[in-house]
Amino acid sequence: MKKISLILSMSFLLSVAALPVFASQICTNDPCVTSEVGVFMDGISRSCGNTGDCSMDDIMQVFHNIGNYVLGISGSLVLLMYVIGGLYLITSRGNTSQVQKGIKYLQVSTVGLVIVFVAYAGVKTLESVLRGGDVLTSESYVTCGPGEINEGEPCGEYMRCSEIGTCESECDLKNTTGDTTGSWMCADVDIIEASGDTPNCVINLCPGDESNQCCYIEF
Repeated sequence: MKKISLILSMSFLLSVAALPVFASQICTNDPCVTSEVGVFMDGISRSCGNTGDCSMDDIMQVFHNIGNYVLGISGSLVLLMYVIGGLYLITSRGNTSQVQKGIKYLQVSTVGLVIVFVAYAGVKTLESVLRGGDVLTSESYVTCGPGEINEGEPCGEYMRCSEIGTCESECDLKNTTGDTTGSWMCADVDIIEASGDTPNCVINLCPGDESNQCCYIEF
């Protein structure tokens, strides 16, 4: 038994040591996509995927992906419990035992739904704290303008006040007046990939879900 444990331990250590070699050319896109690194590491930088040189943004992206995955499964289970509870009630035909089972399923589902919402809020709060050190709520956002008043302050999710007093996405604020070859704009990365193009996109600069990313679109 000890020999088997030793062999398994050595195999694990050797596999971990070899990861940089195996991972040298995993990512060809920047950021890496799901087909290259899997669901949990989707969106990490190329250097992180290929050499393990990961920044805090890469770590937070993995944390974000895992959180969304777990919450998605939890939400699906809650929905399934609601359906089962409803079926018990519909098919009970006055059977007290069946009715009680249906009610029990609905009660458990409701508690589960509350837990999912609380967990989602917790994940978002922790992510915000780790990324920027502050927890931004709707009360933390400012009203832009007139003019340069509150310039650079957060006015929404991944949005900041511009120098002319408008509330714009952090993606739009990346644009410079001297660039005549293209423009940064919020776009659905799934649509870009479906068209056959390789997206040049940056995460966490656009409001909305994770597919809405800041992409450089050439003219």
